[in-house]
Amino acid sequence: MRDTIPQYQAIAGLNFKAFSFARADGHYGGIYLWKDLDAARAWFTPRWFERVKQERGAPADVRVFEVVLALDNTPGGTPANPDSSAVATIVEIPIPAGVSKERIAQGYAAAVPGFQKVQGLLRKYFITTADGKFGGIYLWKDEASANAWFTPTWRDRVLKEYGQPASVEWFDTPILLPGQDAGGAWVKGVHPS
Repeated sequence: MRDTIPQYQAIAGLNFKAFSFARADGHYGGIYLWKDLDAARAWFTPRWFERVKQERGAPADVRVFEVVLALDNTPGGTPANPDSSAVATIVEIPIPAGVSKERIAQGYAAAVPGFQKVQGLLRKYFITTADGKFGGIYLWKDEASANAWFTPTWRDRVLKEYGQPASVEWFDTPILLPGQDAGGAWVKGVHPS
């Protein structure tokens, strides 16, 4: 992964990459924040998929999340870290019946001040999915910070408030890499790459 850092630093439209290992299955790749969907598509081409399959011996799994809001809690932006102890989590909750994307966006905007105060939260991407879910991609300073947030009380509150439990995926992120382009509208998670 470290050998590819210069390659990723040069990608147009890449705002941020957290190199990742999924805890559930050990798949590896990254969580990417792109300037826009076109920048992501320019990287994840059919040729890219063919190369990954040939080099890694398995097809890549790419998931796309629309980032409604992106929050970076680190003054000056989350810095590059080639030896990170950060972890990432992806939280997804089914969108309750009758709730519009506009209502979700309003709720996200109202929640930003609270998330700016969460200890150990480096970044949060407020997301929606094409299959009718909402939630977030969180980048935590360390596992202890994430565990302090994802408590049984948090899970109970989510279930009570939305009528559905949240799914939480965990990733170790040993390398954090800011890209050249600020802003971002889409995230892709890739395993393997």
